[in-house]
Amino acid sequence: MRICFNRGSVTFHGFSRRKSNAKSRPPVRVSLFSLKILGWLVARTPEPLLRVLAAALGDAIFFLLPRRRRLVLSNLHHAFPEKPPAWHRRIGRASCRRLFETGLLSLATPFLGPGRYRKIISASPALLAAYEQHRTAPAATLICSPHLAYWEAQTAEPLIVPGTFPEFGIIFRPLDNPAANAFVKNSRERFGMKLLSRKEGFAEALKILRRAGFVGVLFDQNAGMQGALTTLFGRVCSTTELPGLMAEKFDARVYGIFPRRLGFWRVEISVDRIPGPSTSDAVTIGLNRWLEALLRSDDNLCASWLWAHDRWRNQDVPERRFRLEAKRDLLAADLAARGLAVMLRRTRVFVRLPNWLGDVVMAVPLLRALRVSRPDAEITL
Repeated sequence: MRICFNRGSVTFHGFSRRKSNAKSRPPVRVSLFSLKILGWLVARTPEPLLRVLAAALGDAIFFLLPRRRRLVLSNLHHAFPEKPPAWHRRIGRASCRRLFETGLLSLATPFLGPGRYRKIISASPALLAAYEQHRTAPAATLICSPHLAYWEAQTAEPLIVPGTFPEFGIIFRPLDNPAANAFVKNSRERFGMKLLSRKEGFAEALKILRRAGFVGVLFDQNAGMQGALTTLFGRVCSTTELPGLMAEKFDARVYGIFPRRLGFWRVEISVDRIPGPSTSDAVTIGLNRWLEALLRSDDNLCASWLWAHDRWRNQDVPERRFRLEAKRDLLAADLAARGLAVMLRRTRVFVRLPNWLGDVVMAVPLLRALRVSRPDAEITL
């Protein structure tokens, strides 16, 4: 972000007037006929060819779309400033490739039989232990998923978990086309999961938790002005409170789930128990801390995360840019949980001062106000 003080005025550069609220995004429009044709073709294409196609499409995103590449590399640079640029490029390129691997598998899912799917996914001992604990001591359970490659493969868990599979509902964003949405929904429910629209399915999710079942939710997207202010990799972001609110209401067990990529269309699904109390604030903050630790600990998992997402796109409305504002502010609790006394300055603000000393003096109060209102900003004059 760049601020220029011109004589008699102040101008701001680097703003996008697109609102960060998820509701401002255009609806997803997908042709049912296109879905079926593409899915059928992908399911019948040899995997070596699909691997080459995913790599080519991922490289096209990384090398031919400068804005998207800058976003990927910027996110990686801010999250891992200690890593060299070559590492950022390697992880960013792999992330783009794995995004297309995930998309191809999602297209093919309706046309893959149970036998083929059992070759694609496997269960880790931690995942099997979590289901065994639920069988011996049933309790409301939240399965919280970040956007790691192959996240949709989790809908096939009933194929790899032995014994009777518990009631499991997953909250998802429906497609705009009703026919296409019904097709996708049915294809992902055929193994035993139940998909719950985030527009209408919250009541059913609460009923499932009340019956000591499982509810799955994606938690790592930018929640816009409706989310809670937290930090991720030291940078302020907006995080959904939905998992925390449900966990607190039902005193639920909370797990983070992640598919570990073993190869092209080969993943092992695992879980970690999220430590701490089942309160809304603790779960909201704890999930971000768990995701950080997961990505820091393993380059393979780090390369699977969706670094092309505007996760830290926060406070983008120009009139709100110079203050931290959201539906709820959990920054103090977040810092306390991390053992920090002050916020890390991970948002860069460049201020170009005027040429005249008198104008510089008049700008000082604004600079002081900016230092107070954005304690997360590193200000360069």
